[in-house]
Amino acid sequence: MKEPIELKVNGENVRVFVDGNQTLLEVLREQLGLTGVKRGCDQGDCGACTVLFDGQPVNSCLTLVSEAAGREITTIEGLSKDGRLHPLQQAFVDYNAVQCGFCTPGMILTAAALLNENPNPTPGEIRQYLRGNLCRCTGYNQIVHAIQAVATRSSRQEEGQGVPPEIRRLEAPEKTTGNATFVGDMKRPNMLVGKILRSQTPHARIKRIKTDKASSVPGVAAVITAQDFPDVRWGLVLHDETVMARGKIRYFGEPVAAVAAVDVETAQRALDLIEIEVEELPGVFTFEQSIDPQAPLVHEKFKEYTSRIPLKREGNICFQTRIKKGDIEKGFLESDEVFEDTYTVPVVHQAPLEPRATLAEVDPYGRLHLWCSTARSFNIRSGLAEVLGLPMSSIRVTGLRIGGGFGGKGEISIEPIAAMLAMKTKRPVKIELTRKEDFLSATPRHSMEIWIKTGAKRDGTLVAMQAKIKVDTGAYAYFGPNTTSNAVILITGPYRIPNVLTEGFCAYTNKISCGPCRGPGAPQVHFAAETQLDKIARKLGMDPIEFRMKNAYKANDLTATGQVLIEGGYQEALAQLKKYMEEHLTVLPEIDEGKTLGVGVAGGFWGMGGYGSSATVRLNEDGTVILSMGAVEIGAGSDTAMALLVAEELGVSLERIRVISGDTDACPYDFGAIGSRTTQVMGVAVHQAVDGVKKQLLAFAERHLKTPMESLAFGGGKIYVSERPDVSVPIAKAAHLLTLARGPVVATGSHAPSNPPFNPEWVENNVVPSRPFYSYGAQAVAVQVDRVTGKVDVLKVVASHHVGKAVFRPGIEGQIHGGVAMGLGYALSEEVVFSDGRPVNDSFLDYRLPTMMDVPEIIPVIVEKENPRSPEDIRGVGEPTTIPTAAAVANAVYDAVGVRINHLPLTPEKVYWALKRLKMKE
Repeated sequence: MKEPIELKVNGENVRVFVDGNQTLLEVLREQLGLTGVKRGCDQGDCGACTVLFDGQPVNSCLTLVSEAAGREITTIEGLSKDGRLHPLQQAFVDYNAVQCGFCTPGMILTAAALLNENPNPTPGEIRQYLRGNLCRCTGYNQIVHAIQAVATRSSRQEEGQGVPPEIRRLEAPEKTTGNATFVGDMKRPNMLVGKILRSQTPHARIKRIKTDKASSVPGVAAVITAQDFPDVRWGLVLHDETVMARGKIRYFGEPVAAVAAVDVETAQRALDLIEIEVEELPGVFTFEQSIDPQAPLVHEKFKEYTSRIPLKREGNICFQTRIKKGDIEKGFLESDEVFEDTYTVPVVHQAPLEPRATLAEVDPYGRLHLWCSTARSFNIRSGLAEVLGLPMSSIRVTGLRIGGGFGGKGEISIEPIAAMLAMKTKRPVKIELTRKEDFLSATPRHSMEIWIKTGAKRDGTLVAMQAKIKVDTGAYAYFGPNTTSNAVILITGPYRIPNVLTEGFCAYTNKISCGPCRGPGAPQVHFAAETQLDKIARKLGMDPIEFRMKNAYKANDLTATGQVLIEGGYQEALAQLKKYMEEHLTVLPEIDEGKTLGVGVAGGFWGMGGYGSSATVRLNEDGTVILSMGAVEIGAGSDTAMALLVAEELGVSLERIRVISGDTDACPYDFGAIGSRTTQVMGVAVHQAVDGVKKQLLAFAERHLKTPMESLAFGGGKIYVSERPDVSVPIAKAAHLLTLARGPVVATGSHAPSNPPFNPEWVENNVVPSRPFYSYGAQAVAVQVDRVTGKVDVLKVVASHHVGKAVFRPGIEGQIHGGVAMGLGYALSEEVVFSDGRPVNDSFLDYRLPTMMDVPEIIPVIVEKENPRSPEDIRGVGEPTTIPTAAAVANAVYDAVGVRINHLPLTPEKVYWALKRLKMKE
């Protein structure tokens, strides 16, 4: 029985009807439409749902609405006044303290409470107060800068850290005010709620599923199982997966059935009534268990599956690949020193603050329309077409604001389920995963065991490297072959090594399928290789940077795959790292007794480019510009970067440009915002499009101004004579007259970089294409290690990354901050823990993301080419910034206390016992 309650929200008195157990979060979002209050965890662990109670921050997901009676409630929507941003909102815009924007409302409200209590907090006090607000994107530093700026009332110019108005992030104002629309914020008329029933066993044969009781629950509109879908298996390389478990369950949490109902409670009641009869089967939960000759098969019909390339199929090994260059045995014989080590890295979660969500409906014409939280709208469309048996023309996918993805939101997952429920009911259906469901169903980073053997001369020249990489891909191949392919290529690092033999083996287990996560394969193998390289440098008595510099790739070098490099960049990144280390890491703060300082370095590289992107630039009659492109703005700043390219070419202000992105109906094709490819590949397409528009404008101006187009230039919103700037025609006038005379001023550009070939005699069964470009980086980390407890605290990070051409510098700095922060989590705390295939730490309380207290000052160093051309020389940084961090931390720990730990994460327990073993040897 719902009862009325009076609330005061954002200064207004409102009456709502609620159940006694409803949370304030539910009422604010569902009844009052205040969707700036975000649902991130429902457990009070992330801070995304923060609102103010009489000026004090509270987690609205843990607050019963009855507790709010008589209190002054402030949400992010109530912070700005009369259309003017609150100083904190403006500072978050000015200091680029916004990326995906999902955590931003809660972060700003908590900061407002802090400044109300303490108008001039120190950076340490800011970090302490906001430690309960998680952010996966920014790395926190720019947030601290923004809050400090408001506290000190200093201007951007005085601080020297703010973003000039002409290059502010386009979508930042909507994200700081709660106006950004994520899928979970959407409502459609007559909308139903979708919920998924997931398996409670990791391996079983399905004997029967009974749904009649669930179907009879009042308010239930549809119940579906695998039998409602075409019998289609899909996958990137190996076609082994179905939308829902068909005949067999292969991991804990696999979708078995789904319900569409009038509300969450009704849907859950229906799920509880679905009866599943199964035959339990023994499972395999590690790589070694999986390859045992007596191991049960995860896929009995594995040999019948189709695949993109011919595959060698042995038991549970679903993919194998090899790189062979030179003579590995001869290389080791010619080496003066040979080093051999084994490393392990765990499964880690992308852990975006926004759980996955999608909304599907069938329009009046029978077309399927999905609003998705995805980095790849066109890929979701093609995946839906494949598993639903529909033509792509019958499907529209609109990518909305995405609350973090990091590789985990690029392929179909819950989208086909929502689509089928919508098709069955003829009503809109929205599926929002809970945090627990997101942990159970996501495709996290692969775990690996990496054996590596490296030979070197006494002068530091690398001679040979051999590696065997064991990859646990989980229940389905999905991205396992791609990750394994990346791993065998990237383990050599950005170094000249004449003799190489690397082998990769990818195996099925009865665990959640793993997938791409910020540089798939790269952080894993770089941790192994860069840690061992540090060991080699120290044994040879060489400076770790000089050792890396000596062996670094240069232009025209031959990689282990036989690819000729068209450019270098790693030596330049190392040189800048050394320079900034001398400035920032020479003098470090004093530390307490019992703790020891250490500094470590590591480098890395990442291949990028490839695949197609396209963009359209159109002038409106008033001279404003519409830029449409398929690439989704995932928080990295691609909308702003591309708009800046257009603004520079046309000589107009950023405010004159509107970007439409990620809609398969409204935008031309893009492969996806993945692989750090967007700015480079899409940048060329945008350049082509805007060049087409410029040619039309120049032809008009040539006639109008009676001046050859070679003598004309763009600037100030005009086309003018280069030698007589006062002789000009406004772009708005040209656009208006051209449109009236012959139709719109519009042009499209398309680009897919050509990839230098691999040497087919050196590369065996690799499924990733060669990359036209590589991005290089190197990082230095200062740590303090507690010799009593083993706890590692990171004090400062210097991150030097070669970006070719910096288009949107604030965005690049943000990617460096965020990438390093994710790398620190990988190094020190993050790991998905399994018990017989079941993830047991499936909350932000138990899965420990870095907080504001864990991420130190990060010094981003942007290294550019000499005289770069734009956009051909752009290099992405989204993934490269995470790659070297864990190895740098491990090397710093060794520098501090003399122990090598080859198994991530570097928890206090591991460091403690390593120190104990070291002491016993002394």
